[in-house]
Amino acid sequence: SMIKGSKGIIVLSKKNKGVFRFPQQRAAEIATNTVKQYLDKDSRIKKVIFNVFKDEDLKIYNGLL
Repeated sequence: SMIKGSKGIIVLSKKNKGVFRFPQQRAAEIATNTVKQYLDKDSRIKKVIFNVFKDEDLKIYNGLL
C-alpha cells in the first residue's frame, strides 16, 4: 500500500508477500524498479521510504538501492 505524504514524500509499506508465496527478492526488484522508473519521470517526489518489517527484507532492499 502507499501513503502519500506532504512535501514530496511517499511511504511504501511492504505487506507480507510470503503469505502468497511470492519470492521476496522478486517483489523487492519489482517495487524498486517501478519506483525508480516513476522518479525518472516525476521530479515532485523528493523522498521514498520503503517500510519493511524483517531484517531479511531490509538486506534485500539495501542491496537493490
